[in-house]
Amino acid sequence: MNETKSALSTHGGSTDFTYAVDGGQFVWKKLDQGSRVGMKYGYIQLEETPYHEAAEIMLDSLLQQCSDLKREVDGLQKNNMRAKRERDVLMEKLVKYKEEKLEIEQQLTGRFLAVLNAKKEHIQQLEERLQVFFPGTKIPSARFGAYTLLILPEDVNGRFSVDSKAL
Repeated sequence: MNETKSALSTHGGSTDFTYAVDGGQFVWKKLDQGSRVGMKYGYIQLEETPYHEAAEIMLDSLLQQCSDLKREVDGLQKNNMRAKRERDVLMEKLVKYKEEKLEIEQQLTGRFLAVLNAKKEHIQQLEERLQVFFPGTKIPSARFGAYTLLILPEDVNGRFSVDSKAL
């Protein structure tokens, strides 16, 4: 069945088949590639039809195909226009969301800077308080990435302590 379909639906015919009109029949035969012998696959009985009738049938068929294709093209154009409108709406939303994202980032950066500045001020106040308790003592700081550890002078037991609140 698939071979017959291939033989009859391939534009210009299939090279594996021969085609002939013989005794009022349209016959198609498959050629054996080794021996080049043809095996009859099928035939259609042809009937004589006046030229104008055959031309009219062909024209009707072509007009129907043309009409079907126009309908299909119209449908595809409508789908295309709908998709373009959807894309435009989505692009507008994307631009809006990008702007909102930038605003939020700026707000968060502003808040972060406010918190950072408050922490720096608090650290400065803590360092000033330490100077009150340990006057004239230089307080070294050790930097570890973004963190600073304040190392305090020895306590009464001769140990150093770290002020974790300053972190």
